Amino acid sequence: MQYPQTLPLADKEVVLTFDDGPLPRYSNPVLDILAAQCVQATYFLVGQMARTYPAVVRRIYEAGHSIGTHSEDHPSGFQKLPIEKMRQEIDDGIADVSAALGDPQGLAPFFRIPGLARSDAVENELAARSLVAFSSDTVADDWHHRIKPGEIVRRAMNRLQAHGKGILLLHDIHPATVAALPELLHQLKEAGFRVVHVVPAAADRIEIAGKSVRSARYFGGGATVTSIDE
Repeated sequence: MQYPQTLPLADKEVVLTFDDGPLPRYSNPVLDILAAQCVQATYFLVGQMARTYPAVVRRIYEAGHSIGTHSEDHPSGFQKLPIEKMRQEIDDGIADVSAALGDPQGLAPFFRIPGLARSDAVENELAARSLVAFSSDTVADDWHHRIKPGEIVRRAMNRLQAHGKGILLLHDIHPATVAALPELLHQLKEAGFRVVHVVPAAADRIEIAGKSVRSARYFGGGATVTSIDE
């Protein structure tokens, strides 16, 4: 949505992503639904949420989902933060999610910018840490408080069908998302879509200072996405 390039997905391939958690009341049912359908997703966890609910973080990890970060407190206007505050939000989020995992190696070097609010300053800070800026192709507007589950499904399907593939952004902290997810997965399957899973390459690591070559693989079309920090 912010970039001219995306993952080299084949037609009808979809990456499911979940932001803003964990929140046990809703994150656990989402995990149950994904497990029942043998679906793997990518999570972008908020540091303070991970610190508060580490058991859910470990459950996400043990279920085999990829885990990236989404800042420490999800502040609004992320791209306009003073640089020291921006750095603190990125680093504290990494630290708290890593601590909740109990295994820093389990954290993928993926970062979703709060509000998808990119800027050169944000991207420079991510590059300095060897983090991949992970945006989205498609939203379902599930963060709207009054949206109904059926409308979430309708918007997601209409937008994915218009693109033919894509990275779908959802949130595992809302009841409507939980209610919509079984039908969404059903309709994806009925329409011939296939959910694929993005994982970091074995050599990937987050570097708080430094530059590196990093790559991400996705299970589906067999491609590898490689990015080089200049």
